[in-house]
Amino acid sequence: MKKRILCIVNLLLWLCFALCFISDAVLEIGTNETLYFELQTRAGLPESAGISAEALEKLDVHLASCLRGREDWNVEWLNPEGGSLRVVVDGVEQDAFNAREIQHMEDCQQLFKLLRTLRLSLAIAAALMVLLSLILEWKEKPARAVSVAPMWIGSLILIVPLAIFGVWAAIDFGSAFNFFHRILFANDLWLLNPETDLLIRICPASMFESMGLRIALRAAVILLGVPLLLTGLKWISNRVRKRKQV
Repeated sequence: MKKRILCIVNLLLWLCFALCFISDAVLEIGTNETLYFELQTRAGLPESAGISAEALEKLDVHLASCLRGREDWNVEWLNPEGGSLRVVVDGVEQDAFNAREIQHMEDCQQLFKLLRTLRLSLAIAAALMVLLSLILEWKEKPARAVSVAPMWIGSLILIVPLAIFGVWAAIDFGSAFNFFHRILFANDLWLLNPETDLLIRICPASMFESMGLRIALRAAVILLGVPLLLTGLKWISNRVRKRKQV
């Protein structure tokens, strides 16, 4: 019974740790204005959006600050007179974002706040699981082998749905992207019009694809790389122990 409880605790520990790591990857990649600009440039911006490179970099800084939780993200910080964020589009100065775009970004800001809370909660839960695991293993023989099975089970639990969604996105990114937004948002403000909404013009689908791929690669490293490494180390340790016994 104690061994079974310990296995469950280690499984929960690994799930908390892995999800915390993935949440951190989403937060880091999703608020990286330098990465925004790099991916936008690959997609043919800023020319296709009708703005200058300087204006695009400025907007990227403000968008990233919004997702980091800054309340005045849509305000001209460097302008002594303040006012709403403005930019020159096709030779005409205008407000950078309309009311619909602003509301959508504020919805995204709330999601990122929730994700930061989730990351913290997972980190605390993981620490508690470590403590509980140590208590359960108290007075056990030091030579007792540590099972990596809970890690593989936890990784499988997470990999399967992520892989299914990844394959879907690779086949039809548009429908997967729409499904993802319908799950996350209770409104349709994310349905923007490239003819009238600058936000969708400076954030093309290819940008989200590349960011999603980076997150997926980090998730793969933690979900597969760590269990594989520990499995290999355990195998080497067993081989060394057997040779010593001989």
